[in-house]
Amino acid sequence: MPANERRVARGEYPLYIPDSLTSLLELKGLPVKFIAPKEGLPYVGYDLALLKNAPHPNAARLLMEYYLGKTMQQSLARLGLLPTTADALTGVDPAVAQIETTKLLGTTDPERMNEMLSLAQQIYR
Repeated sequence: MPANERRVARGEYPLYIPDSLTSLLELKGLPVKFIAPKEGLPYVGYDLALLKNAPHPNAARLLMEYYLGKTMQQSLARLGLLPTTADALTGVDPAVAQIETTKLLGTTDPERMNEMLSLAQQIYR
């Protein structure tokens, strides 16, 4: 996947969808532009959970606090991953920060996953 933007720049593809925000900074200097659709950016949500009767619940809470903390959220934002809060965009490349504040589309819904997989099977026979 990382080479696909360069393939667009070389003229092998007229456009490339989907793309990843993590490759946005690598586009600098290439004759291509990352465009966010007006409808919004698709995304995949990442969840943290503490299981009931976990063997080390305090360690799990510390890990969750670390992932949700400002330092880690800024690190994720600098990589082109969406942070949980806008204040994590401080110090992030302006081009990345602009895209990361774009409206978001919905993401996967676990309760509808089987229904959506069946629909995809019908569409893409």
